[in-house]
Amino acid sequence: MKTISLFLLITLGVLEQSYGPYARPDRGGNHSVAAARGNVLLAWSEKIDGGHARVHVVLLDASGRAISPIRVLPALNPSRDALVPGVGTDGASFLVVWEEVLGMQQTVAMALAPDGTPLGEPHALGSDTMILSNAYETARVHWAGDAYAVYSGSRHSWRVAADATLLGPISGVEPMAVRRDGTFARTGVSKSWNYSGGFGRPGNGTNPTFIAGVTWTAGSRSGSDQVPGINVEPSTPYITAAGNQFLVVWATTDTIHFRLTGERSRRYIPAFVNNLSHPRANCTDTHCVVVYDTRDGNVEGFVFDHTRTDQPAVFKAATSDRIELEPEVSMATSSRALITWRSIGTDGEKLAGRTLTLGGKQRAVR
Repeated sequence: MKTISLFLLITLGVLEQSYGPYARPDRGGNHSVAAARGNVLLAWSEKIDGGHARVHVVLLDASGRAISPIRVLPALNPSRDALVPGVGTDGASFLVVWEEVLGMQQTVAMALAPDGTPLGEPHALGSDTMILSNAYETARVHWAGDAYAVYSGSRHSWRVAADATLLGPISGVEPMAVRRDGTFARTGVSKSWNYSGGFGRPGNGTNPTFIAGVTWTAGSRSGSDQVPGINVEPSTPYITAAGNQFLVVWATTDTIHFRLTGERSRRYIPAFVNNLSHPRANCTDTHCVVVYDTRDGNVEGFVFDHTRTDQPAVFKAATSDRIELEPEVSMATSSRALITWRSIGTDGEKLAGRTLTLGGKQRAVR
């Protein structure tokens, strides 16, 4: 296996920590993070010497420093690539869920100890399914009180035990996000078509147009926010628990939109993004951190107080000659976030990270 060097670099706006270079697979190389007890498990897919991709994991402290060896998780199907790992935690140990792909795809899960050590063997979650798209989706993995609620990259929902054994399917609201009280939430995009005198499916009429909406469901509540403009395609929206609410965030060209599900309307900030950007968010009981990649290859974000969504504090996490994209964020503690992203340069691809400390009052971080 190729050795990955880890460099200690700590503060946002000052120093940066990198993990790499590494041999990222052509597709499905997304990384994922989850925090427990002040530490963060980082998982990613990497090609190994035999040519197949395998899931790699390393445990980081709240400053982003590696405190475990890098470990390679075994594949359930060794002839396949292991892609798009998603990570969840029960507050101490971890569950990593990924897709194994070769002609078909299968969702696989493995339990990890609090120090990042693999426990037991990988377990299948369901049987082989047809590949929906080669833009493989990362599983959402959340602890739901007595078991994990998993929404997989194959778009199936399961209850999974802490030891990674399958307990059964979940019906109803897909658990894209789970609140501490066990409420499930999901989000998506709807379209209202105008066929201008035509009939049938979109495209059959004369100059068909659409107005998009970002929809969300949280337990028994639901809502929708109209995307401004005609034929404006939003990015895939992202939803995460935010105290006793949920936060939904998405992008359109030059704008990041966000809303708390307990508020009446969405908010937005100008940003140099497009609808292919990759906004992500993570929240404490009082604050949310939102991160996204820009069209000029940087990673930026903002922080806001749940009670003052009209006053976000904007920061720049990564601005360099490299291409920085696909950020993720995890709250390592109630006041410190770890932001990670994919970084591409002449020396290859890396995973990079930087911490953001939340002060008592909101101030812009430069």
